[in-house]
Amino acid sequence: MKILVWHWGRRGAGPRFAAELSHALNALPGIAATLSLPKAAEILSLPDAPACGWPVQTYTGLAGLAGRCLSAPFLLPRLDRHLAALLPDLAICAMPAMLDPLMFLALRRRAIPSVVIAHDAAPHPGDGGRSRAGWNRATLRRADAVAVLTRHVRASLAPIAPAIQLCHPPFPMPPAPPPRAHGGALRVLSFGRMRAYKGLDLLAATLRLATPDWDVRVIGAGPALADLPGARVENRYVAEVELPQLFAWADVVLLTHRAASQSGVAAMALGAGRFVVATAVGGLVEQLAGMPGAVLCPPDPGLLAAALRALPFTPPAPIDARAAWRGMAASLLAQANAAGLGRTARSEHDRRNGHG
Repeated sequence: MKILVWHWGRRGAGPRFAAELSHALNALPGIAATLSLPKAAEILSLPDAPACGWPVQTYTGLAGLAGRCLSAPFLLPRLDRHLAALLPDLAICAMPAMLDPLMFLALRRRAIPSVVIAHDAAPHPGDGGRSRAGWNRATLRRADAVAVLTRHVRASLAPIAPAIQLCHPPFPMPPAPPPRAHGGALRVLSFGRMRAYKGLDLLAATLRLATPDWDVRVIGAGPALADLPGARVENRYVAEVELPQLFAWADVVLLTHRAASQSGVAAMALGAGRFVVATAVGGLVEQLAGMPGAVLCPPDPGLLAAALRALPFTPPAPIDARAAWRGMAASLLAQANAAGLGRTARSEHDRRNGHG
């Protein structure tokens, strides 16, 4: 079975998610997956860059996006030629992006079934982006099936009815010394896009209760951060190449979210073998419950600080992240086949139901 996995965003968790899904699919028997990412995707510049069989020229900035949309009549024949050469049995959009409507048009021309993985149902509080959320919902309606990573997102997608239920596996990360092996003060990392829904007020209140000798780093791009007592604040974008070293530094990753669908930061922390202390909100409960080294707390500063103080010196049990991705990929295909997606699955589905 031939599968196309694409994500046409350049930065963030989307390219990493698409690359890991493609890698996991290729590890399954009888599956040949092709990955499509932007030529400028940051992950493709890494020394261990994933194999990208279909690099695509996308855009930079709003003017570039407008230009790409205006040139759609010329882009569609190019997409069609690539699809004719690949002729996948199934196409999977790993995370919605702005140029996806062009791909869905090209897929329909070739009658190639499609699945889109919905990571969010609506903008998070304080995150803005309602026009983009509307665009993403329109993208979901173009696919033959929608997959979600948490039941929390599934419940929020009405009237769109997801057909495929998945989970977000830990991201594989390079080997690193176990947490607290350095023998010094507890190293606490808060990392990611700094937005209101990340609970910056809760983070500040938690840090006011922190033990003075903790080493706390708050790193991420966003609006100017409020005063965070006892923390080193780096308000900047963090490049992909920095991530392994950043997570290797930390003993524990602190997530003080007020709302969440799921968390790519948590997935990286688990894959790196770090402790995770997180608020029990939204999809974080499904993603982290029962995971080694993960502690879920109500969104209360006192309870979060107490959870940090109570972390053991014994490192979390190791996680086989690659196996988790293979399991997720196998589940995706099994549910897609059950829904009659994929050219071979669709033919068998139609035969059984007397449609051909």
